[in-house]
Amino acid sequence: MKEIAVSFCLIFSTVGMAAQSGWTREKGESWSQLSYSSWKSSNYYNTSGQKIHTNTFHQRDINFYAEYGLNNRLTIIGFAPVYRELSFTGSTAVQGPGDPRVELKYSILRKNWPLSFDVAAELPLGNSEARSHSKEIPGVWINLPLGDGELNYWFTLALSHPFSSKAYFSLYNQYNLRGSYNNVEFSDQLRFGSEFGYKVSPKAWLMVKQQAQWSLSKSKVFTDFARQDGTTFSNFSLLALYDIGKGFGISLQANVFSDLPSARRNLYSAANAVIGITYERKK
Repeated sequence: MKEIAVSFCLIFSTVGMAAQSGWTREKGESWSQLSYSSWKSSNYYNTSGQKIHTNTFHQRDINFYAEYGLNNRLTIIGFAPVYRELSFTGSTAVQGPGDPRVELKYSILRKNWPLSFDVAAELPLGNSEARSHSKEIPGVWINLPLGDGELNYWFTLALSHPFSSKAYFSLYNQYNLRGSYNNVEFSDQLRFGSEFGYKVSPKAWLMVKQQAQWSLSKSKVFTDFARQDGTTFSNFSLLALYDIGKGFGISLQANVFSDLPSARRNLYSAANAVIGITYERKK
């Protein structure tokens, strides 16, 4: 049973960045994806969970994700927001790469109940001081960061079970140990997710995913939505992967937010779609 990995890029690069599972890659094998998404929303949920109508926020992303099996128990994983574009209606767009992420994933158990643990570092390399200027009022600008300006660490425990060669189920828990930016200490985050996958044809997989995030607040003073501080949400996704041959494939994912089990706070909420090209290398 191979691991199915998927990029998922919304307002924050760390939301469901890859499908977490108990499987690791075999030594020398790899899986990668280049994906694109574009979405906009004028529905902002503040830190109290109230829905506010604002100027429309627009985001575009091109992301690259890759896994490589160092040995049969250890996989190295990389994620890079290659290009990000953020803007509001009436303001100029900020453009550039975001914060990359590097992680090591270790297989604790294999066979019928694969269990894995991984540690990831998200590096503050994106421009955290990027400015979006008003098109109508000279000299007026806001900070729309391409990166959140902090070094933070993710810890993930994932368990999977293959029902057959055509179906599997995964559960995972994540803890995000956050740092600080401009002397503001960010709130840590706890995330839970699940995924069910079914092979609908010899060349196609269909997956249903769910995840929810809670903020473990250190204070009641949160930073802006783009830095995800105090951000909570629930998300549901439908993903299709199709093998087009010679290791290449196409991925298409639809995502929606909801308020169960974790209510939306400090984020712009919009349904969106992510399209990608995948490549798998086997021994």
